[in-house]
Amino acid sequence: MIISLKPSETGSWKVCRAHIALFSDLPLTAAIKLARELAHDEHGRSNCSI
Repeated sequence: MIISLKPSETGSWKVCRAHIALFSDLPLTAAIKLARELAHDEHGRSNCSI
Protein backbone atom coordinates (compact mmCIF):
# COMPACT_ATOMS: atom_id res chain seq x y z
CA MET A 1 0.00 0.00 0.00
CA ILE A 2 1.27 3.45 -0.86
CA ILE A 3 -0.02 6.59 0.81
CA SER A 4 0.90 9.72 -1.11
CA LEU A 5 0.46 13.46 -0.84
CA LYS A 6 -0.67 15.39 -3.89
CA PRO A 7 -1.20 19.11 -4.35
CA SER A 8 -4.75 20.18 -5.11
CA GLU A 9 -5.85 22.86 -7.51
CA THR A 10 -6.63 25.23 -4.62
CA GLY A 11 -3.11 25.16 -3.18
CA SER A 12 -3.95 22.73 -0.39
CA TRP A 13 -3.00 19.03 -0.21
CA LYS A 14 -4.68 15.65 -0.65
CA VAL A 15 -3.83 12.37 1.07
CA CYS A 16 -4.21 9.59 -1.50
CA ARG A 17 -4.11 5.82 -1.64
CA ALA A 18 -3.82 4.18 -5.06
CA HIS A 19 -4.82 7.39 -6.89
CA ILE A 20 -7.93 7.83 -4.72
CA ALA A 21 -8.11 10.91 -2.52
CA LEU A 22 -8.92 9.84 1.02
CA PHE A 23 -8.71 13.36 2.46
CA SER A 24 -8.46 16.71 0.71
CA ASP A 25 -8.17 20.45 1.29
CA LEU A 26 -5.53 20.05 4.00
CA PRO A 27 -2.56 22.26 4.85
CA LEU A 28 0.73 20.49 4.18
CA THR A 29 1.63 19.84 7.82
CA ALA A 30 -1.79 18.30 8.54
CA ALA A 31 -1.59 16.16 5.39
CA ILE A 32 1.86 14.83 6.38
CA LYS A 33 0.68 14.03 9.91
CA LEU A 34 -2.43 12.23 8.64
CA ALA A 35 -0.47 10.25 6.04
CA ARG A 36 1.99 9.10 8.72
CA GLU A 37 -0.86 8.04 11.00
CA LEU A 38 -2.52 6.08 8.18
CA ALA A 39 0.73 4.33 7.29
CA HIS A 40 1.43 3.52 10.95
CA ASP A 41 -2.07 2.08 11.44
CA GLU A 42 -1.84 0.01 8.26
CA HIS A 43 1.57 -1.28 9.29
CA GLY A 44 0.16 -2.35 12.65
CA ARG A 45 -2.66 -4.27 11.00
CA SER A 46 -0.68 -5.94 8.23
CA ASN A 47 2.84 -6.38 9.66
CA CYS A 48 4.23 -5.11 6.33
CA SER A 49 7.05 -2.59 6.12
CA ILE A 50 6.25 1.09 5.77
